[in-house]
Amino acid sequence: MPAFRFSTEDMLRQKGFSLLELIIVMAIIAIAGALVIPRMNNDGLYFQTQTRELIAILKYNRRMAVYENVPREVSISFHETPDQAAPHSPSGGSKSRRDKRHWRSHKINFSWESQQQIYEQNQAFSITFFPQGGATSGTITLQYAPFTSRIKVDGFTGKISLLADDDENS
Repeated sequence: MPAFRFSTEDMLRQKGFSLLELIIVMAIIAIAGALVIPRMNNDGLYFQTQTRELIAILKYNRRMAVYENVPREVSISFHETPDQAAPHSPSGGSKSRRDKRHWRSHKINFSWESQQQIYEQNQAFSITFFPQGGATSGTITLQYAPFTSRIKVDGFTGKISLLADDDENS
């Protein structure tokens, strides 16, 4: 006669989970948590998206100034609420496409520094791109919570570049 046997009666009397079952459930919860928690923090993604949008608007206007052979001005401003940041048409309805000559910041602080002038935080300013390829030169600093980006606009070539943390302003 075997020393250890399972019967249906013994299984019905069991009042708990085995250690193996608990470990498997905890592993599944840990894996799910590792996948979900990083997605809950969208601040970095929001900041990165806004930085890329500003760079795209600047580059677009640089190209259009050369292509159309007329100066193009890009204005940059800060708005407290998303309602203020949404552009509206004269008829009262909202525009379906974003204005490519204006970047409106919502939540992201910015400042502009050039050789001629330093603008205070969130003070509106504009950058002009010229048909010959040049532009108003300076550096835009974007800040949002712990994130900071610097975008340099070269005055001679009009080139727009995202500066690394260790790059010097020149």
